Amino acid sequence: MDKVKDAKTKKAAGKKKPKNNARNLVPNSERTPSELRAITQKGGIASGKARREKRDRQEQVLMILDLAVKNPEIMEKLDKLGVEGKKRTIETAMDASVVNRVLETGDPTAYKAIKEEAYGKMESHDKLDINAEVKSINITLRNYGGEE
Repeated sequence: MDKVKDAKTKKAAGKKKPKNNARNLVPNSERTPSELRAITQKGGIASGKARREKRDRQEQVLMILDLAVKNPEIMEKLDKLGVEGKKRTIETAMDASVVNRVLETGDPTAYKAIKEEAYGKMESHDKLDINAEVKSINITLRNYGGEE
């Protein structure tokens, strides 16, 4: 009998108990006002930190997108499109690449992305028109000797 008891004790000792299981949680209705203030203060501080980090990441991405293109091949492609001077940014090159993909392949995802970039988020009824417009692009490409 003692061997069975010892085996169960060893098994129980080897398992880790979850730190925050349901019986350790205290409902807000049972907390004091000072505890609630402390908890909400910590949440507010964490929220502010997260917002600042998100803002900083967004500023970094915008700064990178605004950098001038240095790659001669990309600069040549932008020249062919008529993009000159300070407008030769990484963002412009990326937009031109997406437009080129739409024209070459009729890719509906790329088409949606460039249209949203130019005109903003599409409404649900506009999304239904994408396939019709892509088919129209493919027909135009075929008429001008491009591939579908």
